[in-house]
Amino acid sequence: MAQARVMLQGRVNAVVLKRSHGLLNFLQELGHLALPVIPIRR
Repeated sequence: MAQARVMLQGRVNAVVLKRSHGLLNFLQELGHLALPVIPIRR
């Protein structure tokens, strides 16, 4: 039982890491897209 729990926790951690990494990439892309727009709007 404990082994299965550890495996599950590892999987959850991997998914969270993937999601947060994807979110960071998304924010970076958004930042790159927003950078040229911000000076024009001011």
